[in-house]
Amino acid sequence: MSLTSILGRLTALDGVRAVVVTGREGLVIAQTDLPLPDAEALAAYGAAVLSAAEALGAETRRPPLVGIIIEYGDALISVDALGDFAATVTRLDAAATLVPLRVTLRQVRGELLAALDAM
Repeated sequence: MSLTSILGRLTALDGVRAVVVTGREGLVIAQTDLPLPDAEALAAYGAAVLSAAEALGAETRRPPLVGIIIEYGDALISVDALGDFAATVTRLDAAATLVPLRVTLRQVRGELLAALDAM
């Protein structure tokens, strides 16, 4: 399955506004076709936040990081690690979308990694 079609499954969830796949260096690998003028900012800052959270976990001897939820007054950002080289950064409109997003990300994780390997 293509990376675009997998991202389409994520954006089909009610409340998901945009998904970006970023490399750990912060460059956009793929993005949804939803209006997303800030894809590069989501990718760059999402990768930076993920790196900082992983460093904090290492310093405090935590198990590997699964993901991060950032809450703003009108939106949430979910940053989820995809192995050592990539991550998803998802913009959500409501906290109620978090559980369906997390479940779906777990379901498609293998497909996402396979699609990234095929690039």
